[in-house]
Amino acid sequence: MIVCSRAGHRTDACSCATAKAQVALEFYGVEYRVQEVEPLRKRELGSLAALQLPAFGKVPQLLLGPPPPSSPSADAAALEHERAPLLVDSELIVDVLAEVAGPRRRPCAPRSDEEKAAERHWRSWTASSLVRLLVVNTNRTLAEANEGYQYVEQVSGFSPSTKLLLKVVGGPIMYCVSRFVTSRKLESLGIATRDELRASPREPLFREVERWARAITERGGMHGGAMPDLADLDTYGVLVSVRNFPVFDELLQHSPELRPWVESMDRWTCAERRQSRLPASVPAA
Repeated sequence: MIVCSRAGHRTDACSCATAKAQVALEFYGVEYRVQEVEPLRKRELGSLAALQLPAFGKVPQLLLGPPPPSSPSADAAALEHERAPLLVDSELIVDVLAEVAGPRRRPCAPRSDEEKAAERHWRSWTASSLVRLLVVNTNRTLAEANEGYQYVEQVSGFSPSTKLLLKVVGGPIMYCVSRFVTSRKLESLGIATRDELRASPREPLFREVERWARAITERGGMHGGAMPDLADLDTYGVLVSVRNFPVFDELLQHSPELRPWVESMDRWTCAERRQSRLPASVPAA
């Protein structure tokens, strides 16, 4: 049985991975709290080291257990934290939630080896191809990359100097990563050449997402059939991480069959969020 209170560490610079984890938490009806992490230095992760937990620089992280102790003197709560499992990596978080909370959320209907293989295929595609294509398509220019760091103004936990640093260097770093690292990896995967990604980055993204759209159409509008499976959750989480970017609306226009799927996934996750309301003092994901 999962302890009902959660503490998650995330940064919007890793919004795709973070969104995957949050969508799973919402779908399975698990309460959680969000801790914003400054994406360059990640000093907020030091709170885990104070609890004698291993230090990891990767986000998102999910600490299973009660809320953090309110003071160093809260010995009982601190002890619970020392024993709490720490999950690092969105795929691991989703897998553990599916194993522990999944049976009560999704009946264990018999599934063929072909269905299991298809789910693994699309989850791998989401993690390797879709995420990278979205990185390229949200950092096409330096100005576009800078827009991705405007969110820091709304994060009360960041100091003024941290906000300024992120707005000055965050965009250029992501632009360079997209242009020189992510594009090279997509080329090695055979998704698109670097020349194509620089000249018309939308085209390979449209091609790949159209494949997903055909796959869910063939299965009646959702990959899992009557209700979402892990391929639906992963793909939806990654796509909605760019919901506030122009590329999201362009994807829905290019592949109209995606819209009813997105709307259906919205209902599945929002229904779970309403059933597991977070405390008023905790910002919703």
